[in-house]
Amino acid sequence: MIMIRRMLKASLPFIVVCIFTMSSNAQTSSAANNGGNVLSLSLQNTIDIACDSALQAFQAKYILESSQLNYQSFLASRKWQLGLKFNPSYEHLSISPEAYYASGAGSNNALSAGATLDFNQLIGSTGGYIYASSNIAWSEFFGDNADSYKAAYGYPRMFGATPIRVGYRQELIGYNAAEWDKKIQEKRIETALNEYASTIASISETAAGYFFNYASSKALYEMHVVNALSADSLYKIGQEKFAITAIRKDELLSLQLQLMNSQNDVRSSFNELEQAKMSLMSYLKLDKTGLDLDVTLPNNPDHAIIVDPEQAVEYAKAHNPAFGQVEEASLQAQQEVDRTKREKNFQMNLDLSVGLQKYGPSMSDLGSKNKPYTVGQVTLAIPLYDHGMRRSQYNAAKSRLEYYNVQQMETERSFRENIYNTIRDLEMQQQMLTDTQKAMELADESFVQNQYNYAQGLSDINTFTLAQNRKDNAHINYINALRSFWLAYYRLCSLTLYDFYNMKPLLNPDSFHIL
Repeated sequence: MIMIRRMLKASLPFIVVCIFTMSSNAQTSSAANNGGNVLSLSLQNTIDIACDSALQAFQAKYILESSQLNYQSFLASRKWQLGLKFNPSYEHLSISPEAYYASGAGSNNALSAGATLDFNQLIGSTGGYIYASSNIAWSEFFGDNADSYKAAYGYPRMFGATPIRVGYRQELIGYNAAEWDKKIQEKRIETALNEYASTIASISETAAGYFFNYASSKALYEMHVVNALSADSLYKIGQEKFAITAIRKDELLSLQLQLMNSQNDVRSSFNELEQAKMSLMSYLKLDKTGLDLDVTLPNNPDHAIIVDPEQAVEYAKAHNPAFGQVEEASLQAQQEVDRTKREKNFQMNLDLSVGLQKYGPSMSDLGSKNKPYTVGQVTLAIPLYDHGMRRSQYNAAKSRLEYYNVQQMETERSFRENIYNTIRDLEMQQQMLTDTQKAMELADESFVQNQYNYAQGLSDINTFTLAQNRKDNAHINYINALRSFWLAYYRLCSLTLYDFYNMKPLLNPDSFHIL
């Protein structure tokens, strides 16, 4: 009996080495037995795939393109415009005898056609337009009109032309709508760019969450597979040792219970792994048939990320689209206040133009009968009594402006609180990442020593199992800390649209490469 115990003790190191060799081979073979179709993913290329394939990315791209085209249209509208207009028409109007005797005009029965060449240019400093036009028109009269024109000119028709007409038009003097539109459109396109960057940052944060869900599930599953193989081997050894009364019955039952628990852990962790894999592949729009995923966890950052909370708030105010949307609404409210304030007392419009006119019964007459003319028109509208309509419109515009001013302050307060909490979380996770990495190294070292002690018969199974559990927990804690750190960092980037790792704004998805 003593000889048998010595033989078992001498063979324990070899047995334990075989156990962990089998465990390691089981990990590698589980990926290799999937037809060899393995996709290796790091955190960065997971984010790259998500930014290229996620539905939110396509939606954000189309919305940005629409905003850019609208802005280009706005810029084009502020440049000079040239157009040609044709207006053929037929008019038939019969009037009563009473109206004929009162006005001296009979029925109107005429066919007309004309063409006009228009030019206009916005003057941004005033909000008015300079314009020029040239037109020609022909009218053919019928009935009483034909007789009248034939008696007067010899022909029942009339040609008219305006070779040139230039002028300036200004609506609501003192109110520059063009300047307000410029401010609003510039803020709108800036917000659209920031919305796109915000969507990409949000996709990156979501993709990172799916990546770490799968990475931690895979690590947990592989750990439980290794533990189950080890528990199975140890239980078989325990049965042999129990047969020669080398261990007690309670020790064998402990080994059997450990085996059952480890097998249950494998089943539950495999289910969680498949769910995490399905979620990740679905989000990345990957083919789910015959494809296995191999993930590589990111390293710890090579330098500490130090963030000034007030500076982060300023970055958010400058780049986050939530602030841009409130500022755009505030500008629109300011524009309405300016307009209603000027309309409250009176409204004055201006239209001045000079040009040449020609008329005649034939085209040849148009070349010799130029008649210069000048038109000056000023419209002054003064509300004598409107039951407070304009004053109410002005007060309503001021109330809307106050609302957006308060909303802007509330947005800043909410972002400030969120940013401060995220920075605190990031700092804590950064420290946790350092601590859990050190704890993982200590647990690995302790496990190796306990593995040797157990193989040499210097410790019992409970001490060995405790060391193994500590090692497993240390690895899981490190993965969780790594996940929490990077998710906190991506959340901060989403709030501020600023890359604090490389110290640059996130204006496009290409700049969101930090690992």
